[in-house]
Amino acid sequence: MYYNTTNESGEKLKEYKKKALTQKQVIMEAMNYAQSALTTKGKMFTTSASVLGTLDAFLKTPITSIRRALTNLVHSGDLMYTGEKRKGLHGRDESMVQLGNKY
Repeated sequence: MYYNTTNESGEKLKEYKKKALTQKQVIMEAMNYAQSALTTKGKMFTTSASVLGTLDAFLKTPITSIRRALTNLVHSGDLMYTGEKRKGLHGRDESMVQLGNKY
């Protein structure tokens, strides 16, 4: 979901909406891969923006956009917060996520 806070329209708005959807898709692909590749107590946990921000698809993506996509995926039930936190790349605690109950 793209939040049109800058009142864009036309082709720019379409482009921004498409890009936001793509970010969510890349995150879900990464989570599904992690789920199938490794498990920790039955579920693979990954730090939110720190790990995802290192993926090639996100190298030029603002960290706030990655966080927005993660939040949208949590709200839709595709991902869920685990209640755990770990230090991120910038030394601050970040919430851990895992695949939601849909999976």
